[in-house]
Amino acid sequence: MKAEHMDWRTLISIGEDRPELVAALDEYFRPFAQRPFRLVDGKTLMDDFPCLHCGKPLTGTVAALMGSGFVFGIMHGEGHCAECKWPGRAHHSLKIEGVEFFNIQNVVLQYHPDFVRLRRTINQRVQ
Repeated sequence: MKAEHMDWRTLISIGEDRPELVAALDEYFRPFAQRPFRLVDGKTLMDDFPCLHCGKPLTGTVAALMGSGFVFGIMHGEGHCAECKWPGRAHHSLKIEGVEFFNIQNVVLQYHPDFVRLRRTINQRVQ
């Protein structure tokens, strides 16, 4: 599976040179794979997008109608693809020195393959 690492600059604009903020954002987004964004009239659109592993839609109307999509787990914001169980996170927040810098809800970012370990059970084969 080929995936690019997440570049937070496609999602967030900080507008000024703040090295401590850049370092914190680099660290937060490091485990995520780049999400396919579309630019329309200079605005970033986060439409339906496919699962990194199986290609089924994770968000949007198609996912809702097909019964696929992102399934939330026990931990706040964490979950997985309903089809193949590839993990991701849909709720994101970052505090820097006790101050909340951002809080983004319902934006599914899946984990990059470099940060996922697959476990096999006796009755399960990983494809």
